Amino acid sequence: MTGKEVAQVISNYVNCNPTGKHSDVTSQVLKNHPTLQQATIRLCFSIIEAMATQEYVDDRNEDCVDACKTIVERCKDEMHLRFI
Repeated sequence: MTGKEVAQVISNYVNCNPTGKHSDVTSQVLKNHPTLQQATIRLCFSIIEAMATQEYVDDRNEDCVDACKTIVERCKDEMHLRFI
């Protein structure tokens, strides 16, 4: 799958589940191989870092941009995971 296709799958999922209750996805990720778990978190960190630099902000994404900025500020040294 391309990055665009993956992003579309994620968007479709969250669009159908706007309340943010993603325990079904979370539990499945935790069942993955540890290398895949780390790769998944690496992807999440990449999204967080990019969102923290988002220039267009409005009421719909202001909280997530602010939260991402805080995460990056507080955890920047821990956000670069080694590949084993």
